[in-house]
Amino acid sequence: MTSDIRHTTSDIRHTTSDIRHKTSDRFGLYIHIPFCKQKCFYCDFNSYAGLDRLHSKYVDALIIEMEKFCQDSEVRKVSSIYFGGGTPTTLEEALFEKILNSCYKCFEIDDSCEITIEANPETLTFTQLKNLRNLEINRLSLGFQSLDTRLLPVLGRRHTAQKALQSFDLAKLAGFKNINLDLMYGIPGQDIISWDSTLKNALRLKPQHISIYALTLDPDTHIARRINKKELPAINDDLQAELFNYACEVLRLCDYTHYEISNFTQPGYECRHNILYWKNGNYLGLGAGAHSHFTDIRYSNVKAPKAYIDKINLKGSARDKEEKLTSEQILSETVFLGLRMMEGIDLRSLDRQFNLSFSELYASEIQELKSNGLVEGQEQLRLTPKGVLLSNEVFSKFV
Repeated sequence: MTSDIRHTTSDIRHTTSDIRHKTSDRFGLYIHIPFCKQKCFYCDFNSYAGLDRLHSKYVDALIIEMEKFCQDSEVRKVSSIYFGGGTPTTLEEALFEKILNSCYKCFEIDDSCEITIEANPETLTFTQLKNLRNLEINRLSLGFQSLDTRLLPVLGRRHTAQKALQSFDLAKLAGFKNINLDLMYGIPGQDIISWDSTLKNALRLKPQHISIYALTLDPDTHIARRINKKELPAINDDLQAELFNYACEVLRLCDYTHYEISNFTQPGYECRHNILYWKNGNYLGLGAGAHSHFTDIRYSNVKAPKAYIDKINLKGSARDKEEKLTSEQILSETVFLGLRMMEGIDLRSLDRQFNLSFSELYASEIQELKSNGLVEGQEQLRLTPKGVLLSNEVFSKFV
């Protein structure tokens, strides 16, 4: 099967490239802010506490990287902007204004552009939120994680449940009409009663979007070390599945649409920036450790903020790793990323894009997954509820 795929996809390599160039006139812009007040106990992201002294120099480097990209590329149209971290709101508002002014100078950004910023409740004030809204940032993603006062210290969160709820009210008062809440399940000590309470209290706020994530353990995190020492109970996979299914049912009854494995939305509030990732689109990542993807090229920057600043100042680029994707990789990633969406993948569209018959190439894999109740559909292949829980098993068939 593998040799057949390689033979077939090598014939469409040129076709794939042509298609990508035709759709690359718009891209998403990701801007990484790696600074935090404190590293959360579960966090394995590229984030750092205690580097406030680098804020201004880091933003200057971001702008240099942005301007260098614009000098070297004819691609200008930005469909979405996403400030991720870290905790982006640790930056002073004047620095955000500087970044966004450069964005509007370098790129074509229309009035309907979705501009998201991640934030933790403990960093927010009404004045700060109002200033961010005045900068035309129109989507806020709040990292609640839990509304159980017993569990927040386990995660190393610096806010209280009350502060989290207050931050939502302040955001609404400041003019944000598109707010996402991040919630986490499978936390040591969490049970169905605790999870139900967090969900119900979050839903009383009527956020436009909710993301739920299972706690996953990186061995280098504080919480993983505590679990290994048996200071905290181990993660229970069966309980995580129960908590996930419970959340899906509660959110469905509250009229939230489950549109991606971990994401739920009120009508019209799907995260456009993340959909671009799941559609395997093009995106530019600026900042320390940020990743970019254009056509058949993927690359990333150095991770350490100081090293990033130094490299940008030296040569205008902090690129660390680069990979030229094969047609097989592009097809594979388009499939497993697309399957994250609850609508699944349109096989007819996929066949036209890659000039092949996906159903024939992966006939045995698809049949096996259907027999095991993990995927369904003929022209539209999608995960079943069971497949959502075992999504990694599904994705592995196409990698």
